[in-house]
Amino acid sequence: MLGREEELINLLNHADLKGLEDVLCGDALVTEIYNLKSHKLFNSLKELMFTIFFFKIQVTIKKDYPKDRETRSIIALFSPSYGERMGFENDFDKLIEYLRYRTYIVKKNKSYLSFRYTLLFFRSFSWVKKLKNTKLNLATRFRFCTILLQGFISYKELKRKIPNVYHTDLLMTFCDVHPIDSVITQKYKSSIKTATLQHAAFSHKVNSYAYRKSHSDYFLGVSEYAKKEAELSEYNNLRNFFVCGPLKYLGKELKRDCLYFELKNIGVALSGPKFDYENILLIESALEVAKSKKVGVVFRSHPALSQKYSNIYKSGVDISYNTGEMDGFIESCDLFITGTTNTFADLLTMNKIAYRLVMPGKEDIFEIINGFKFGNVNELNTFIDEILKNPTKKMEELKVARKLLCPEFPIERNYVSIIEKIIES
Repeated sequence: MLGREEELINLLNHADLKGLEDVLCGDALVTEIYNLKSHKLFNSLKELMFTIFFFKIQVTIKKDYPKDRETRSIIALFSPSYGERMGFENDFDKLIEYLRYRTYIVKKNKSYLSFRYTLLFFRSFSWVKKLKNTKLNLATRFRFCTILLQGFISYKELKRKIPNVYHTDLLMTFCDVHPIDSVITQKYKSSIKTATLQHAAFSHKVNSYAYRKSHSDYFLGVSEYAKKEAELSEYNNLRNFFVCGPLKYLGKELKRDCLYFELKNIGVALSGPKFDYENILLIESALEVAKSKKVGVVFRSHPALSQKYSNIYKSGVDISYNTGEMDGFIESCDLFITGTTNTFADLLTMNKIAYRLVMPGKEDIFEIINGFKFGNVNELNTFIDEILKNPTKKMEELKVARKLLCPEFPIERNYVSIIEKIIES
């Protein structure tokens, strides 16, 4: 029996909305469906009106490419839905710098009034009416149609702003399961080769839809771990899944040799606001270990976390907060504990021993990475004692885990060679 999310996706995939007949709308809305929130009708209508009169994309051209490749071109789309995500746009821009083709860079434009798409007001209302069989409330239907409309407008804008758009060699999106990326990918894939980047290794237990609902011809994944998760998620195009590496490591040189272990500080990477109880356990575990081992604790908060935990300041332990770059946090500590966060993968990749907290009954998003998890403070203390007695053994385990999480460096070489292979094929 299908779950509610899959039933809704199936209904939307057969919606047959005017102008989007070649788009599986349920697949395009999958991130919204699996993170469904309640919406107010007034806010949904306001967002619709803003989209019709103010939503725009901008196209700029990267021109520093070899003259012998003048006939080759790429469309690189950074979805407006990522506009507020820290670091993602910088990673995207950095990748573009390494590409040696004429590249049309597509991003959200500054809002300005335009009447070019005024008639889409009536089309959006017809879409809302067609979605009545989904049994979603009116506010949510308007919300879904507004998101689809943003993808449709983006598609029309690309046709208008890029000459001979159907003759470009590759359409590369930042994440093709986000609505705008998905709509554009599905609209163009019959004419242009399509590829999607990956900003994190998604778990087959938590968000397997990120693989299953991908419509790109090629998937440029972050790691062998991500490829295994794609296989477990029943991703049906593994032949065209290429391991390139985490975008955040473009241009970086990482030490691949194991380092000598000496415990002076414990780093704690707190999770987002949805994981409040997990954060409390992480804090309590770190403070207890710090007291017994007589070491300091460095906390790093999740960007979306505003909660302050008062027990930190009453612990009697030498504590500090890291608010700067991740590199500084990584260098400041010798051992780390994390919760449900991709920071765990970053730490192992950077040659640091890290343990993730996995509570009973909770999903472990790094299930296939064995030997680096704990369930309570007693387990954590035992593991640390073992490391202090025999650090070489743990460092060897770290080398094995790291190979699953990141390919060889430099990362940019992987992306350049794979993209060139796709374009020239």
